[in-house]
Parts: sequence; structure tokens; C-alpha cells
Amino acid sequence: MYEVTSHIEPSQLKTYQPSTYRLTVRGTGNLKYVTAPEIAFPDQFDSYDPQTNLDVSPNGNDVSGKVDFEYRFIPQFEGEFDIEGVDFVYFNTNTRQYETIHIPSKHITVAKGEGEPSSHYKLRNQDIADIIEGDMGLTKAPTFLVAKPAFWATFATLLAATVAALIINRKRIKRHSDVKRTRSRRAGKVATRRLKKARELMRDETNRDAFYSEVLSAFWGYLGDRLDIAPSELSKDNISAVMDEAGFEQGHIEATLDVLDKCEMAQYAPELADHDMGAAYDKASAVMDDLENVKLKKQRHDTNA
Repeated sequence: MYEVTSHIEPSQLKTYQPSTYRLTVRGTGNLKYVTAPEIAFPDQFDSYDPQTNLDVSPNGNDVSGKVDFEYRFIPQFEGEFDIEGVDFVYFNTNTRQYETIHIPSKHITVAKGEGEPSSHYKLRNQDIADIIEGDMGLTKAPTFLVAKPAFWATFATLLAATVAALIINRKRIKRHSDVKRTRSRRAGKVATRRLKKARELMRDETNRDAFYSEVLSAFWGYLGDRLDIAPSELSKDNISAVMDEAGFEQGHIEATLDVLDKCEMAQYAPELADHDMGAAYDKASAVMDDLENVKLKKQRHDTNA
């Protein structure tokens, strides 16, 4: 059975000043597998993914202790705000049923502080260009189209083109499977070259933003090549799922996501992060070395060849 408490630090909030919403779960059970609830912060806040801190000790078949979920955020406007309440759902091993603990909402007051909107907030809220509207020039489709000889001639041509395309595509997929294996083998070397540039930037503290940008670029690129993920599909959730499918251990997945989280925090919210570029570089390099030593399961999509 669990007990859930929540509080906000500091108690007096100001705009542009980092703050933390801490959710603490105490009790005995499968604390290692408790997941962080999704907290809905006001749109006027710049919020980040929660950080998990586990403090447990063995207790029979279960563990006792606590797990802290720290949700970091930065108010961007002064005023009165509410952080909505949320239900914490868990499986009670004693009753063999799911139970719910309601975490009440919190009303907070944000005073005016010094500073300016965080770069992460501004990036997230960039204006989207207006969609150009106008006369689409739509006309009514002709009726009884199938009765015209031109329709059947076009249909036959398209059918032949489709069959030819399927044959060509099958050959392309077979060639592509070889390209994917080559791309995966070269992933480590390419990332090492990118990290070399980051190492040069690390020598000058004024290059901090460029350094973290280069580390992130190298790491995202490496993961895309190593895991055969298209750039448009690169996301933390997708990487986690594909790494699990490819045979990486949970420790590899957690270390990979930790590198991405810390570098993003340092780039977009430096006020919330430490500034040890050397440690960030060493961690990224070490994680890539570990991932290189993992033998992947059969490459994705190869069965289509």
C-alpha cells in the first residue's frame, strides 16, 4: 500500500525562476516499477520531463522505501495559476486489485521576477505560419466515367505500372537491407567524428550552447544510424521501444535517455542544469561505446526483403 504526498519548491514563485513540483510515493511494494503520473502544468509554464529518485531497501518479496518524481518548471508569466490534480493508480499486491489515490490540485501565485523567457519555452511556442487560403478551383467530377474507353486504357496502364513498381520495390528493399547493416556498422565511427568537433568546442566555456548542440546532434544521429530510425521518427519514446526490441538491456536504455535529457536540459534550460561539459562529453562517449558492443537482433524490416 502506498502513501502519496506532493509539494512545490520554493514556496514563493517568481517568473523566470526554476521551481520543482515534487511527488513522493512511500510504502511497500514494487516501487521500482512505479511510473510518474502525467502532471498538466499551465500553458504559461515551461515544463520538463520528470526526474526519478529511488530510495528503497529489501522487504521480503517486495521493497520498502520511497520514490520521488521531480517535475521541473519555470513560470513565464505572473499571476494566479492552478496545477490540476491527478489520479495515481497502482496495483495492490495484497488485495490483488488496482487502487487509486487522488492527488489534489495546487493553487499557486507567481510574482514578477527578473530575467526573460527561457529559450526552451520560446522554441516550443514559435508561431506557425498561416495557411494560405484561396480559390481551390474545384469542379464537379464527370459522371459515368467508367463508360469511357479512355478510363479503361488509363486503368490498364496504371495496373501495369503498379505491378512493375512492386517488382522494383521488392528489389529495392533487398538492397536497402544491406545498406541498413552498413549504416549500423558505421554508426560508431560517424558519431566519434561528430564528438571530435564537440571536444574542440569544450575548450572554451563561451561555446557551451554550441557544445551541447553538437553532442545532441551527434547522439541523435548515432541512434538513428545504429537503430535504423528515420530522422522524422526520432523521439525518446520511439528510441526506447526500438532499443528494447533490438535486444539492449534496460541499463543501456536508461543511460541513453539520461544523456539526451541532460544535454537538452543544459541547452534549453541552463539554469536547471550543471555546466560540466567534460562530464557530459565523457558520458556520451561512454554510452556510445557500450551500445557499440551490443549485438543487435535481426535488423528491423529485413523480413520484407
